[in-house]
Amino acid sequence: MVGFSYENYKNYGKCLKMDNGVVSLFVTIDVGPRIISYSLKDGENVFFCDVDRKQNFSDEKYRETFGKDAVWQIFGGHRIWAAPESLYEMYTPDNEPVEFSKDGNSVTFTHRVYESSPLKKSMTVTLDETTSEVTVLHRIENVGTEPKTFAVWAVSAVDAGGTELLPYAIDDAGLLPNKNIVFWTYADIKDPRISFGNKFLTLRQNPDCGESKTKFGFLSEAGKAYYLNKNNLFTISFASDISADHLDRCCNYETYTNRLFLEMETLSPVKKVLPGQALEHTEHWTLSKVDCVPDLSSDKSIGDFIGSVCK
Repeated sequence: MVGFSYENYKNYGKCLKMDNGVVSLFVTIDVGPRIISYSLKDGENVFFCDVDRKQNFSDEKYRETFGKDAVWQIFGGHRIWAAPESLYEMYTPDNEPVEFSKDGNSVTFTHRVYESSPLKKSMTVTLDETTSEVTVLHRIENVGTEPKTFAVWAVSAVDAGGTELLPYAIDDAGLLPNKNIVFWTYADIKDPRISFGNKFLTLRQNPDCGESKTKFGFLSEAGKAYYLNKNNLFTISFASDISADHLDRCCNYETYTNRLFLEMETLSPVKKVLPGQALEHTEHWTLSKVDCVPDLSSDKSIGDFIGSVCK
């Protein structure tokens, strides 16, 4: 059975706690929404929490757009965005109370709509009764008067110190390509945090990297991503339609890291959404305790490890 309660979490104010005795979730309702914590019973939170509010943005144009005191805070945890990325449309302030409604084991959290960004963003979070599985349905409705072209963008900021494991080639395509990888302007393709295997990419979060940051993306056929940290394996699964149109030079998965955290980012196909219509994108999460760390330089070792944990 899933239990619900209202509790303060760190300095995020009131949150809704969802707990089934296996895992617990905290979702912010005074700000956000953010799924700010996901942890096994008596375990550590998989997500990064910006309790010092170090990651934020505001400038004169931003304040003109959203109000004289407007500032965007990352807060951490899991959030819903729309792509393509735009400072003055997608970085809407998340600093006000959140509307939410409960239905069985599911709760829907809805972000405030701003005139300059007429997209109504909501997350429906469902916790399984007996396992660690969480389903997050992301929904963005066009509440404006003009068509909008976008993709649903789900972003998980995970805590420092771990390694991301990314399957990026499944089938032998013969004479045709079966891999793509896209780098952002500020990324160094020789970054030592990135390792290229034939079947897996890995990205290591390094708290000692100074101001260095990197981002890359690719078209994931597997629809899977993993983050190994503190003897926990966090798994994200999502539907992958490689024949659909995707943004950012054909990416449905992107990842970013700096000295504080790593982001695991999944994207829906991009579509033109008419007024009154909505676009949805679903992630499925699991969290597993692990007793050993694989050889992260070996595709076989990583594959065997994932197979043994995610049976």
